[in-house]
Amino acid sequence: MPTLAAVILTKNEERDLPACLESLKGVASEIFVVDSGSTDRTLEIANHHGARILTHPFLNQAAQFNWALDNIQSAAEWVLRIDADERLSEELRRELPGRLAGLRNEVSGLLVPRRIQFLGRSIRHGDSYPVWLLRLWKRGCAGARTPGWTSTLCSPKDRL
Repeated sequence: MPTLAAVILTKNEERDLPACLESLKGVASEIFVVDSGSTDRTLEIANHHGARILTHPFLNQAAQFNWALDNIQSAAEWVLRIDADERLSEELRRELPGRLAGLRNEVSGLLVPRRIQFLGRSIRHGDSYPVWLLRLWKRGCAGARTPGWTSTLCSPKDRL
């Protein structure tokens, strides 16, 4: 079965990080938390859940994520980018291992629909769902660009 490394960028995420880390159990073989100076219990929580912790000063999302990709020491075949306030749904947790195992060799990334929760309910109408994001790719096949404060994933040759 293909292995998966999750990368989470953090700063003072003690409120959201536990649920994110719990959602990765049984799916991610490695979890990396890249922290930019938390002063709360973020690092303690990450350590308690067995995440590998790296620290790096924050410039912007894309630069931080590219730094993470360059500095994590992982043997995983696939990388998942997930924010501390995000969780893998139960549906995705069940589907992901089989989906990765069944992919053709030439597939290098998967788009994931982001589902926004508001007041405990999924927003499934309007411009909010589905928003397809490239959050999962073969290691070495993606990076992030910086158009302002947003980060988009692209091929390594386009990486800035």
